[in-house]
Amino acid sequence: MATRCRQSPPQVTARDGLRAPMSDVQLDLFYRRVFLPLVRRAIWKHRLPKEDACDVVQDAFVLALSKLDSAKNPNAWLIQVVDHLALNYRRKTLRRAALVQRWKRADQLLESCKDRGEADDQLID
Repeated sequence: MATRCRQSPPQVTARDGLRAPMSDVQLDLFYRRVFLPLVRRAIWKHRLPKEDACDVVQDAFVLALSKLDSAKNPNAWLIQVVDHLALNYRRKTLRRAALVQRWKRADQLLESCKDRGEADDQLID
């Protein structure tokens, strides 16, 4: 009868498609090292105000808590996420500004129509 050798459980690596999470200490050190350079990148590359750049980088780190893989290149991943979030933020603010302008014009047109309507009512009397 052949004896079986006891095998250890397989090691999970990033190549297996599973995430290798960072420890809390590693994440804290990574955050302290990368936060300000990412804020500067969002300010200079994407022309965001400082407060908005901080918000974008914070959002990127919130995503990193659930999706960051420490076995891969977390710095490059986070840079890409900050770039995408900053672009989305810029698009959103430009779209909102365009809508505000359109609504202002519509309100002005409505006001001018009301003014003319009141003048027409005065002519009828």
